Amino acid sequence: MRKIFAQGCEDNIEWGKHVMGYEVTEDGVQAIFADGTRSVEGPLLVGGEGIYSKVSKQLSEGKLKVYDTGARGTHGQTPSASFKGLGEGVFRLLDDTRPEGSVFVITNVRPEEMDDPSVSFGWTMGGHPGVIRAPNDDYTIVGRTAADIAKSLTQKWHPRFRPLFEDMNESETAFWKITCSTPSGVPDWPNQPRVTVIGDSVHSMTPAGGIGANTVVRDSALIGRLLREAGGYKAGVTERYEKEMRIYASEAVRESYSTAVKQFGIVIDEETSLTV
Repeated sequence: MRKIFAQGCEDNIEWGKHVMGYEVTEDGVQAIFADGTRSVEGPLLVGGEGIYSKVSKQLSEGKLKVYDTGARGTHGQTPSASFKGLGEGVFRLLDDTRPEGSVFVITNVRPEEMDDPSVSFGWTMGGHPGVIRAPNDDYTIVGRTAADIAKSLTQKWHPRFRPLFEDMNESETAFWKITCSTPSGVPDWPNQPRVTVIGDSVHSMTPAGGIGANTVVRDSALIGRLLREAGGYKAGVTERYEKEMRIYASEAVRESYSTAVKQFGIVIDEETSLTV
């Protein structure tokens, strides 16, 4: 998806910068980076830097929160040939035989790339709180440690599914925390005409329902349409975007959370739960 969305923008992408916030200037806005430098001045800043977004915290004055559900997972890459036993389609595999909680895997098989040895397909694994544990609760670990856990959880699975994990590229395997934004809905904050947020920066979701990526694409389409209709940046664009986004994003977060309560056994208390 990153490659697709970056097409035509490659010359304007600057890698290796960590956004710490922003400053609204007389004629625009600048992103502030951790190394002390700033972006070029532009008419509009759209924060899309995920659950740890500094832009969203500054913009919402801390009202936008992301909760750690306690559920954990791993994700990885496996050569496409290892998926031949599945066939075409989007798959959700569920192992609910474990007394400590269930494990699920989500993956997508594209048959037209099955015979290309250079192509790998991704998969995502998750489980009830306590089922998947990273050493010392360190979820920055990448590689064999995460791969070994995924293999151990699937070693008794049907031979049709085991190649996804037995043949994985171990160096690409990583842990992840299952998080969720405020289940009661996207909060209001004072509109800043030159700054807004999209995706996980404003509505992080669990993998339940598989609607997180769809919602960020909807964000992008909405703000893109509003900018086109306005002929570029105009005051009022971000306000109209946020008003509409809050409605469908709040519905999506509630749907994702309520499904995850049933599937993963998670519970978020907005008053007492720890945020990420």
